Amino acid sequence: MEKNGKILVVDDSIMITSQVERILKSETMELKIAHDGKQAMQTVMDFQPDLILLDVELPDTNGFTLYEEIQKRAPQNTKIIFLTSRDDHDAVLTGMTLGASDYIKKPFDADELLIRIMSQLRTKHKEDELQKMEEKASVLHLSLIHISRAHETRHDLVC
Repeated sequence: MEKNGKILVVDDSIMITSQVERILKSETMELKIAHDGKQAMQTVMDFQPDLILLDVELPDTNGFTLYEEIQKRAPQNTKIIFLTSRDDHDAVLTGMTLGASDYIKKPFDADELLIRIMSQLRTKHKEDELQKMEEKASVLHLSLIHISRAHETRHDLVC
């Protein structure tokens, strides 16, 4: 069975991580859990997630700081959704200004969380497909340039 995505949940609350696991249980996704920033960074490097659910309040770091570190090391197009009890206006603005894909406040609705995750995964998969197509187009473009130059050289030799 093909997996729909690789998700990393970063939250120090076992209750929250268990709840997310239950919500995603019926979906065909690979799921990893990290309970602090250090574990999250190691998992990002080893697991290469498509999407990260990130709490702002972690025992060893601030989620906003961790977000910036993840951005430096995560695969391109990795989606990051803040999932946090920090619901003050400044926290939401900070998360979205950093570039988060979404910001979900705890307590959250299970159906809404699943819909938002699936939406972000669809976007990521489309961005990945587009990137592959752009890479192929670039290779084709370079091949055409090479063929054109070879043709010009042959033409110059004939004339």
